[in-house]
Amino acid sequence: MEKLKRNNIKQTLKDRPLILKQMSQSIKFNKNGYEININEKRIENVILKLAKGHLMFEFNTPEVEPPSSVFYDFVSTLNKEEREIFVQPIKLTKMPEIGCRACSNILVSNKGETYTHWTNVQDHSYQYIVGYCDAYIVRGIIRDIFVYEVVWDN
Repeated sequence: MEKLKRNNIKQTLKDRPLILKQMSQSIKFNKNGYEININEKRIENVILKLAKGHLMFEFNTPEVEPPSSVFYDFVSTLNKEEREIFVQPIKLTKMPEIGCRACSNILVSNKGETYTHWTNVQDHSYQYIVGYCDAYIVRGIIRDIFVYEVVWDN
């Protein structure tokens, strides 16, 4: 824990020994470095909470149904074309409800097409985008390392 650079993370782990124990058990050191055993269900649960929150905040749409797809990966595993597609604004096929926050995030192209754009919560820490293109789509980038996308076909 002494190698950690961020004080708030050190304090959280100090205050919550169960989380520290779970993390310690998931990291295995070997001669080549280390290996992390990821609990995919926990990661999906966090991603789903983020996506539902963003969808509700931006589009005023509570989503109680399970998503049609959940994708997450490290940025480094995406090829150049996949990264470029991932960060594009989302073209809207349905306009958001008048008065919801998404209305203030609409971009209009010179061809009259409407798009939503990325919301930068904190530089190099977290950004997300929410849109409707024949399905609700929520994408996020965490610490410029980890990406996720959740889609609800409605």
